[in-house]
Parts: sequence; C-alpha cells; structure tokens
Amino acid sequence: FVCVCVCYYTCMYIFLYTYFVCECIKTIMNNFEGVVEMYEKHNEEVIGKLVSIMEDIWSASFQEMAWSKAGQTKGGQVVASSSVKLHKALKVILPSPLMQTIFRRILTMMNLRLKNEVKTFDTTKDKPLFVGVAADVLLMERSLSSLSDVPVFVLREGLDALGVVLPSLVSVIT
Repeated sequence: FVCVCVCYYTCMYIFLYTYFVCECIKTIMNNFEGVVEMYEKHNEEVIGKLVSIMEDIWSASFQEMAWSKAGQTKGGQVVASSSVKLHKALKVILPSPLMQTIFRRILTMMNLRLKNEVKTFDTTKDKPLFVGVAADVLLMERSLSSLSDVPVFVLREGLDALGVVLPSLVSVIT
C-alpha cells in the first residue's frame, strides 16, 4: 500500500510539475514575443532619429552646397565628415547588421535629396551644377568607402539617369 501511495504521489508531483513548467514556458514565450516587438520598435525609433539627425545636418549644410561651379562644396564636406563621425560613434556600440541598416537609410535619404535637387537642373544649361553634384557625391563616397558596414553604392543610385555622370564605384574606392 505504501508503495502504491508513493508511486501515486510521485506521478501526481511529476504531472503537476510538468504542467507548471509548461505554463511557465508559455508565459515566458508570450512575454518574449512582446519583448522582441518592443526591441524592434525601439530600434526603428533610434534609426529614425539618427536619420533625422543626418537630415538636419544635410538641411543645415544645403545652403553651402551651392553647385554654381564644378567642384566639391563646403556643404558636401560637412555632410561627409558628419557621416564619418556618426559611424565612428556608433561602430563601437552597434552590431554590423544594424549599422548597415542605419547607413542604408541615411544614404537613401541623401540620395533622394540629391535626386530632388538634380531634377530641377536644366541638362542643357546647368552642366557645372551636374559636375558639382558629382564632385560632392564622389567626396562622400571616398569618405565613407573605407568604413565598414556602409553601403556607399546607395548614394549614387538613379543619379546617372538624371544626368549626373559618375565614374564606376570601383575607381572611386581604390
């Protein structure tokens, strides 16, 4: 009789313990999904703020991007050096995939701003403006090409179709 009682209580204990563990795992998994969502939302907010900061720097420097002559502009230099500084600050604390995402978005923003400006140029009259844009793009590419996790090719996407003539990216980096 004692053996049967011990077996019964042992089986009940194992059953209840297993049930409790399963319920704990379900709770943890439900909470984990929430934590993952919060983490992803936080990452998106941080990325958005970093892009916004670079967009503010672009806007502040845009007045100095007077592409009235063929050559690099002070505004282009400010944007390039600010991008490098941001990369150096983030590189020590963020993983590579997140760095790539951040800089892809920053360069996409810059590319869109460049394309919007170039669309206002007259291809027959504004040749120095096109050359000036190309010079700033090359400056930014050279500044960023030595940094890890920066997809520099994003900066030039679609500019050639608008009349900005750029050498191949390989010759810019080497």
